[in-house]
Amino acid sequence: MSEKLPSVPGEDSFDEFLSAHLPEEASSEISRLVTPWTEAFLLILLSIGIGLINFPDQPLVGIIQGAASGALGLLGWNRLRGENKSFRHGWILELVRAGWYLADALLKSTLWSDALNRLLSADILFILGLVSALLFLSQLVCLRDGIAAVQKKAGAKEDTSAVSFLIGAYVAVFILALLNAGGLFSIIMIVVIIAGLVNVYRLSHTLDEAGYAVTPSPVKITKEALLGTFFGILVLGSLIGVLFFSRYPMKWTAPASYGRAETLAVREDLLALGFPETVLDDLTEEDILACDGALSIMRQESFYHDGTLDGLKLESIAVVLSEKPRVWKVFYHFTLPDEKGYYGTDALELRPMQLFGWTDFTEEPHGRILIGQKGETQTAVIPSVTHGYYSQQGVTFGTFSTGFSGEAYFASFSLPNKYQNARGYVTLSVSDPYPGIDFAWGENAKELIWSRYFSGLYYIHHINGFHYPVQSAEAFRKSSSYMSRGWEFAVVLLEMSWFFPE
Repeated sequence: MSEKLPSVPGEDSFDEFLSAHLPEEASSEISRLVTPWTEAFLLILLSIGIGLINFPDQPLVGIIQGAASGALGLLGWNRLRGENKSFRHGWILELVRAGWYLADALLKSTLWSDALNRLLSADILFILGLVSALLFLSQLVCLRDGIAAVQKKAGAKEDTSAVSFLIGAYVAVFILALLNAGGLFSIIMIVVIIAGLVNVYRLSHTLDEAGYAVTPSPVKITKEALLGTFFGILVLGSLIGVLFFSRYPMKWTAPASYGRAETLAVREDLLALGFPETVLDDLTEEDILACDGALSIMRQESFYHDGTLDGLKLESIAVVLSEKPRVWKVFYHFTLPDEKGYYGTDALELRPMQLFGWTDFTEEPHGRILIGQKGETQTAVIPSVTHGYYSQQGVTFGTFSTGFSGEAYFASFSLPNKYQNARGYVTLSVSDPYPGIDFAWGENAKELIWSRYFSGLYYIHHINGFHYPVQSAEAFRKSSSYMSRGWEFAVVLLEMSWFFPE
């Protein structure tokens, strides 16, 4: 038996009935389903605002900022994509930008990012940056056109001046970035962009007041699945990159025995001149034979003690092959303290102008790394690779222009997780070192060498386990932010690297 409805004698009684039996406010879930405009629009604007933030000296902050911008953008554009063609195009662009971000973030979890930056020219990198900026700008245009279409459909006055203002502000910021303008200009443009975002957000309230309801898109993928896919690719891919592709693929082999009879004769001559035997034992046969005919030996030995590289030892050895003209075969041999766990890359940096002055190399730098494992010696050769390209064979060399000290060379390598008695050396041949200085001047020559050639050797050591984004010791040293990221790498100045006959 159905419940008897109360009689409603008039219109006023019906209104009173509704007021008494309906909730004062609809639930937030119902409001979002009926009018998803405000929430989606807020997500899009937050994505745009966060995407405009740039932290060039804080790469990890930049990764987090990009993830937040991408996640908010995916949620917002996905919700509006069924309303009109412009919003649908904006959704497609958001998918492209999210894929672009994921590819870049995953690449930064490996050493391939450093290699790619060296392989690509400055023009190509600029073009890629320009394409990224144009994708962002195109999305703003889609937002403007989508709002105009909604206003027209709702019968409201078309007004997209706020979005056009935001587009102009973004173009201005991009031009300032190209001109390397900062300081007060950057602060002003940030304030202008924030004001533009606030004005654009106000448009959503005008449509709410007009009673317009955006057509919700068919639910093909829930927001939980969308975010799960995005962050799943980011987290899992980055974890794989950091664990398996953050070190150089070293090829450790047993040292080869001498294959030529004259090697032993050259070795005995070097020992007689004062070449330290512990260093001589680590040299390749080719480097020993390159010292044939040596006239004398000059050497310096020093130890370094600090919190990160306690026990680092450097032996600098110059084999004099000719007095007039002056030709040296130079060895920089370093011994590393043992570590229980090692991750990442190290590098020995050489600055030839600081070491020898304006001189010529008759031989490109090269060398090798040696370690002890399970009572046996293993070695990996450092191939001589110029022009800043890394070899995939392991320890590598690269060059770059420092601007203040001429050309710099980097011997970059990785060590096993556990090792004992790790050591290595870099060797090069130079002509006319210390130009204009005659050793016959005695103490005066010594004082000139000390004043002009203080040191041009640095050791860059990876510390504190895994890091993300991944960066090589060489790339860290060459970056403008290396002073602010000392918690990842320790940079040690290797002094006592000059030569003077005793």
